[in-house]
Amino acid sequence: MLRSLLISALALALASSLGGCQDPGGPCGNEVLSESMSPSGYVTATTFRRNCGATTGFVKVVAVQASADAFDGDDKSNYVLVSDTDTPVTATWEGADVLRIRRSAGKSVFLEIRVFDGMQIRYNDEPL
Repeated sequence: MLRSLLISALALALASSLGGCQDPGGPCGNEVLSESMSPSGYVTATTFRRNCGATTGFVKVVAVQASADAFDGDDKSNYVLVSDTDTPVTATWEGADVLRIRRSAGKSVFLEIRVFDGMQIRYNDEPL
């Protein structure tokens, strides 16, 4: 019984840190910080701050979606980076299918994808 409770608590904590946002009072808040359209114009990288209530804290997220689609911060299938809110993050395109994400070294990173929908995502941990 105690083991089941510990496993459940760990799963809940992990979901919260990934921006799971199971806030019963309503949806999470997403504040867009920047957007960067790929050179081809077909894809946009959006950097935003996500707030899902007092018990989960803020995270910074980079999401990649088709430029024709409206931004939806709740669509976690487009997330390529999730980090703590204190991390300065920039996302710029080095080519039609190469996205460079810069973030400070030593900060908490909860999700970091390196290949997404045929695109390469390169990270640079040098201080900004």
